[in-house]
Amino acid sequence: MATSFSMDTIGFLQAINKLERRFEELVSPETMRKVCEDYDRDGTPTPWDHRLYALARDVFACGSWTTNLCAAAMSFNGRLVGECRRFLHGCSETVRKYGISVWLYELLNDSTLALFRDDPSDYMPSLIRMTTVEELMRRPRGRKRFGNRKQRGLAMEEHSTQMHRLAAYTLLNWGADERRSLDIARMLLLYPGIGMCMLREDGDVLRFGAAPDMRYRRVVDYLHERRAQADAEYELHGNQWMSEYMGRHDDEEPAVGEIATADRDAGGCSSKRDGVRGYAEVGDESLCDCESCARIDMEDRLDLLKCERRYMYDVVRLIDAYEKMWDDEPIDVDDRMLALEHNRDVPGEPLWQDVAFLNDLAYSLMGDVMAHDLILGFERRDRKRFDRGVEQLELLTETLVRFGLLSLPIIAFMNGFDEFSRGLDDDYATDGTLYSTSDADIQRLTRRMQKRLDKLSEEEMNAKAHLGESLANIVLARFPDERLARGCALALFRGNPDQYDEVVESMLMRPDDDPGDMGPGDGDDAPLGDVPNDDVLRKLDFDVEELDDDLELAMAVDL
Repeated sequence: MATSFSMDTIGFLQAINKLERRFEELVSPETMRKVCEDYDRDGTPTPWDHRLYALARDVFACGSWTTNLCAAAMSFNGRLVGECRRFLHGCSETVRKYGISVWLYELLNDSTLALFRDDPSDYMPSLIRMTTVEELMRRPRGRKRFGNRKQRGLAMEEHSTQMHRLAAYTLLNWGADERRSLDIARMLLLYPGIGMCMLREDGDVLRFGAAPDMRYRRVVDYLHERRAQADAEYELHGNQWMSEYMGRHDDEEPAVGEIATADRDAGGCSSKRDGVRGYAEVGDESLCDCESCARIDMEDRLDLLKCERRYMYDVVRLIDAYEKMWDDEPIDVDDRMLALEHNRDVPGEPLWQDVAFLNDLAYSLMGDVMAHDLILGFERRDRKRFDRGVEQLELLTETLVRFGLLSLPIIAFMNGFDEFSRGLDDDYATDGTLYSTSDADIQRLTRRMQKRLDKLSEEEMNAKAHLGESLANIVLARFPDERLARGCALALFRGNPDQYDEVVESMLMRPDDDPGDMGPGDGDDAPLGDVPNDDVLRKLDFDVEELDDDLELAMAVDL
């Protein structure tokens, strides 16, 4: 008989109750009256409430419900306020009666059924898409409230994606005592349908009425078997294969993953790897002796170095396998997995000719967002797109060699935001400072941000918003310690580089001073500068009468 997952239900209820109380404080008639009086008296605008944002992010991560709550509190829009109240009350009541797993399964099932029915879910927030105040006020009731058919379809797809990622985040944040939570979270990120089915392993979900169909275990078990097979092959033949491969390419340009470790930038971490072009046996003599690395315990340093060597090996083998299969007939991986689930049709290809395994390996190296070009380029035999994916993988490998595995995900995350914000601060501040609080400069920054947003398609904006969650795949698949992987993945979900550093510092570093304890959530004590654009957002004021700007800027929280 299936047993219930061990989740921190009390901690979750305490967090959402604090969020509800803070939200009610901000939208109460007393607060509205005071804000309006202040505005009428001296033009004081509605402030951005960072505490509400931190509490919402702790419960819902950086999704559209966090945006909805912040926008409702800033705008006093009755429709948004009522929508948020109903959602918060429904979440807390479901968790209180049935548990976290049932609540998550209900959200996932509801968002999936909405796609099949082509009818938006009642759980889908109004600000799932970028909108203006005029469009929001004009929206009719019913299925057309999210725009035309195409806009509605994109909104429902994004809502379903966000609900699956919220489920992964919740399992990471409140499932520390549940040994299966990391595996289910990873499947929810990469294979949403399978991840949702894995929630049926909770007895409470089955008793709630979920279908007792366990055929999805065939796919889960197959992927685990392939990963275990790759681990065993690496232990037996990894060094020999890499030596032979590098020997064959010795007179050519450096192949993928063969990035020399000498002459690194001063900011990099230089491990003393002897052997073939940066890839050698792991021993005490191969460890970096810089001040930062020296603070990590010897055993942890060796584990990390082994993981870095495995990363480089997998990069080379992945690209080599794709190239060798380029002229073969394309295989539909989704059809292959469906046949495995329903008919037990186990793929008979060797490990490095199994496209399903290769794609799974690519996700573990790059995350699903960055692996998109590599995987689709191969599936469609689009050489230009495939080469673009290879180039991205080369950059990640170079980052790994220069800075180490611990820094790879957070550097990739920050570089992704830098790509979006590049040029925003050029000639921005009239007084010569990076962030000016003058009205003219704030308006100028707002216009420039909107121009950048306008150039991105809705799909591109959604992918950018999910970058941190995508990179959490690298952490969950590659980091050697479960507690470290959980903490760093949560920091990426929250878009919080400071918290990422604190997790690494508290778990691995021998402290010069006491770094303090890191809990699973930051709640009321969240630092101000915890997302890449917080330095801007916390300096912005929001006018009660300018809901248009309020909503557009609130939507930028996720970017």
